Amino acid sequence: MKRTLLLVTTLACASCSGPTVGLSIGFPSNEAFLITTGIDIQVVPLGENLDQCAPLLGNAIQGTNVHPAIASLGLPPCDVLHGTTLPDPGSGGFAYIVLGRATNGVVLGGCAVGDAYPGGPPINVDLFPTTTMAYATALSAAHLSAGATAAQRCGTP
Repeated sequence: MKRTLLLVTTLACASCSGPTVGLSIGFPSNEAFLITTGIDIQVVPLGENLDQCAPLLGNAIQGTNVHPAIASLGLPPCDVLHGTTLPDPGSGGFAYIVLGRATNGVVLGGCAVGDAYPGGPPINVDLFPTTTMAYATALSAAHLSAGATAAQRCGTP
């Protein structure tokens, strides 16, 4: 599958009054972006235990509370296509969990561990289908037009 990289840069954030950090989200395909109806981002402090991304992602996909320090839920996919920021979570390792939701639930998920800082490089999170059946169902239900693109959906050049 062709990887579509959507860069979430450090643009102005109306709800962010302090320093912010950037995040880049890699969708596995253009179709994956098009079937996504909402994006959830959760930032979870890890302390010294930096190997918790996989279990935290699994819990988030299952709907178990992962105790985020920062959460941005239900973001329109087009909002992350052109930029959003997160408040600076502070120093130390954090798990950056991103879920892509479609009409039938969570169809994409990804997690990355990082120590982001204002003005630094973005944290990169690649998304992958959560289950083949859920992704296939969402793709079928979306009735995408041949050649449809993220730019068309979001009304951008």
